[in-house]
Amino acid sequence: MRTLRLIAAVMSVCVACLFTGGVLLGEDKPPEADSASPKDAASWTTDPVSQMVFFAVLEGLYSDGVTNDIIDFIIPQKPATKKPDYTASFIYTCPLCEPTLEAMRVYGARPVFLGFRPPAPNTFGPGVDEHTREQLASPARGEREEALQRLLEKWVRRRMDTMRLTDAERAEWQGKFEAGRKAGLERLKEFQEKGSFGGTYTEWKRCAACDGIVAACGGGR
Repeated sequence: MRTLRLIAAVMSVCVACLFTGGVLLGEDKPPEADSASPKDAASWTTDPVSQMVFFAVLEGLYSDGVTNDIIDFIIPQKPATKKPDYTASFIYTCPLCEPTLEAMRVYGARPVFLGFRPPAPNTFGPGVDEHTREQLASPARGEREEALQRLLEKWVRRRMDTMRLTDAERAEWQGKFEAGRKAGLERLKEFQEKGSFGGTYTEWKRCAACDGIVAACGGGR
């Protein structure tokens, strides 16, 4: 019972951080966000599919005990400004990327658990394996994408397994995830054509985050 109360308290604090803007990683949105797209980036907060992704990722981060340096590999600092580069791994306004990004921002701001002598823990699992760490730290984009996709596939599949879905229900979720990926790739194409965000999306061939989430249902890219 004490453990359940602790988990509930942590989740409450984390969600409060998200919706009040109390985050560790810096600015709330990329500087070009207002002009890059007319779409409302906050619309994901009312979408059940995006909400499911948010909680799946947040739970996965806690369950695996991901350390903040792993978050920093996925959301690195911009060399010139030293501010978080949210577009390094995620498509702005993508209905699958946005909740994934926000879950990582919330997790990065997590508090320590009460009732422990210093250093108090602030997560549960042992952390990511060394191979995943090396891939996320790699200068090669393909290596980083492979690791991110694998993590998200695991976390979303884990969440779905707890839902005890029928084959038909799982197929329905896959269709929703595929629709989210399609919407994200359409926005990626838009940003590439406009050269938005300083051309950061120019070399993108796919969305690793989206591919991982779709693969959690058995769908490929």
